[in-house]
Amino acid sequence: MPKKTDWIGLVEGTRRTDQRTRDIINSGNWDCPDNAIKALMQHVAAGRDIFDHGEIIGKAVTLYQPYASFMAVNEKLIETRSWSTNYRGTVFIHAGLRLPAHGSPEEAHARELLRGSAHLSDTPLENLPRGVLLSCGTLVDCVRMDEAYCARMEDTREYQLGWYSPGRYAWIFEDMQQLPELVPFKGQLSLWDVRI
Repeated sequence: MPKKTDWIGLVEGTRRTDQRTRDIINSGNWDCPDNAIKALMQHVAAGRDIFDHGEIIGKAVTLYQPYASFMAVNEKLIETRSWSTNYRGTVFIHAGLRLPAHGSPEEAHARELLRGSAHLSDTPLENLPRGVLLSCGTLVDCVRMDEAYCARMEDTREYQLGWYSPGRYAWIFEDMQQLPELVPFKGQLSLWDVRI
């Protein structure tokens, strides 16, 4: 369960990042996950709110549970999306608020994936944290999937944890690390800025 805190992290709307910041981030010379995690946790420890303005410490992507937790425990290091990104660098994993509808095929599938997990098999779906930043890693590549790529992935755990289909994109992560504590945060669509 997420730790109860006396502050709420808010990120509302999308903000346009200035060209200089985009160039620094996309150059690959920007902060590593260790530095971004350290900056975020120092901000939280000081009791400061998280706003939609301020210094960018990385990007974030929202995933629904149980996929966000699979990323956090390094059981999933490829996120599959219908769209590509040119961004490479620090990305926080945000667990969205929504769970699959009760009794739906999606819920049954999510529970089956959890039962097969090396790290989360004892955790009920409804007990996974939601509405929080869970982990942080480095997005190192974004690959457009073709039939050969999908076929290579078929017998892997990653294949079970993603949507592999020609024309979709595989976002490949490295250095995924769990945050020392869960940080409440409002998610967004697309790839969004984490600012402190």
